[in-house]
Amino acid sequence: MAVTETSAASVDAVPALGREAGRRPIRIPAAKVVEPTLCVLAFLGLFEIVALTNVFGDDNVIPSLDQIARALWHDVVHGPVLEATWVTIRSWGLAMLIVIAVSIPLGILLGVSRIAYHSTHLTVEILRTVPSIAAIPFLVLLYGVGTKITVILVLLASTWPLLLQTMDGVHDVDPVARETGRVYGLSGLSQFRQIVFPSALPYIATGLRLSGTLGLLLAIGASLFVGGGGLGYLIQVAQGTFNTPLVFARTFVAGLLGLVVYYALVWLERRVLAWHPSYRGDGA
Repeated sequence: MAVTETSAASVDAVPALGREAGRRPIRIPAAKVVEPTLCVLAFLGLFEIVALTNVFGDDNVIPSLDQIARALWHDVVHGPVLEATWVTIRSWGLAMLIVIAVSIPLGILLGVSRIAYHSTHLTVEILRTVPSIAAIPFLVLLYGVGTKITVILVLLASTWPLLLQTMDGVHDVDPVARETGRVYGLSGLSQFRQIVFPSALPYIATGLRLSGTLGLLLAIGASLFVGGGGLGYLIQVAQGTFNTPLVFARTFVAGLLGLVVYYALVWLERRVLAWHPSYRGDGA
């Protein structure tokens, strides 16, 4: 009887332990906060030293952090930087929606078929190396200057990473898993839903992160050359008026936007794929 009661108590204790483990807060190691913070502070300190000592021999080349901060504050409160940031995000977001709608289905179709995969993979790799920025003169002739060109350039650059990763993810599914599905009598569609697509999801998530960050770079860089009111255009305007602190301030906003987008995509990837073995226990 005592053994039975002890066993029952042990069984009841397991769910309770699981619930306590589930409530345990995720602790970020101090090194992940302290080390990057120290690195940023060291960089800012070095930047300030270079600005104050006039290493390049001209007071206007490298402004001080105080000048940049004041220019940034004035631009946020009274200037067009927030509106330009929204224009950049809107162009990038529209292009990425089209990239996702095209690249993932097409990558699945090309990856499922071995013949299609091997016959198109080299072509896709070659097209991926062509710089989308080279299309600017032709696009300007067609559409003039504006945000439409920015969207097209982001499309041309961001399609390939996601397409290739989707193709590779579908193609590289473990043959043992495929064979196991066939042994258990799964149909082709059931195999795709239960084996192929879940196995390819980490590849797709990586492709989306690569395409997203690359697309944002193109969205900012394209407006630098073709206008349209984005962040790149504002940087070019500040440079044209020789307002160096404002150039650095707007460049900082562009970098901050890129950092936010990158970590948002990483967060989304880890939350969507929390069930995957390679993402379990990753509290970063």
